[in-house]
Amino acid sequence: MTNVSMKIVMMLSLTFCLFTFDGCKDKVNSSSPTSNSTVDFSKFAGNYSGTYKGDDTGTWSITINTVGNIAGSARSNYDGSSSAVSGSISTDGSFQFAVGSGTVNGATFKGTIDASGNCTGTWENTYSRKSGTASGKKTTSTSDLSKFAGNYSGTYTGSDAGTWSITINTVGNISGSAKSNYDGSYSTVSGTISTDGSFQFASGSGTADGAKFKGSIDANGNFTGSWTNTQGGGSGNFSGKKTTSTGDLTRFAGKYSGTYIVPARKVEFKKFHNLKLPPFP
Repeated sequence: MTNVSMKIVMMLSLTFCLFTFDGCKDKVNSSSPTSNSTVDFSKFAGNYSGTYKGDDTGTWSITINTVGNIAGSARSNYDGSSSAVSGSISTDGSFQFAVGSGTVNGATFKGTIDASGNCTGTWENTYSRKSGTASGKKTTSTSDLSKFAGNYSGTYTGSDAGTWSITINTVGNISGSAKSNYDGSYSTVSGTISTDGSFQFASGSGTADGAKFKGSIDANGNFTGSWTNTQGGGSGNFSGKKTTSTGDLTRFAGKYSGTYIVPARKVEFKKFHNLKLPPFP
């Protein structure tokens, strides 16, 4: 076989190999995504609070949501500083959350929650070599407050006028914003709701800084109440209604996982015109 013939055969063989490799790669990456169903943590969901003691003492307060995530804070009696905490709970009631800032930075709390909502456990800070015990109990159950969960919006009038929009989660925490018609500024708001439908939320920034909203929600999701601003001296009334229920979105709740596909490299075949192969010997 001549050198020219050998080069052409090698070129065609290489092209075939590239095509085969890309095709195989495409098949390997074309696996369909998978998902994990929501694990039921609703029996643990709610607000908890308690104390810790030992080499340091203080209080802690956490919220467990319906997918088992823990968020909250711990406050040291030593210097009064507060520290954010986060963690998770298992289906058997065992939990762990770690402190992320503050005097007790680095401390880890571990324990269990029984069927009555009682928390018992220990805490340890390997950095400062401090440790002790912790205890507490559930203060509010998700099942008591989930009927109020959803998005709400409305208006307020009086010494100032504007609009407000809040979200109540399944454990009764309120977050949102209020917008003043006076200068168009926004104010963040936060608060809580009780099992009887009475609520309170306060603005933390903006023109209406210091304003407190108090009222109640009826069975149809209607909001009514009054507001006062001790800093600015204003007051008035507000009203609104539920716009979206949490129940409309729970079907999407859960943990998801899957794969992503990198498209195979495109292989182009070019036609060789008037290609004449030399005769084989």
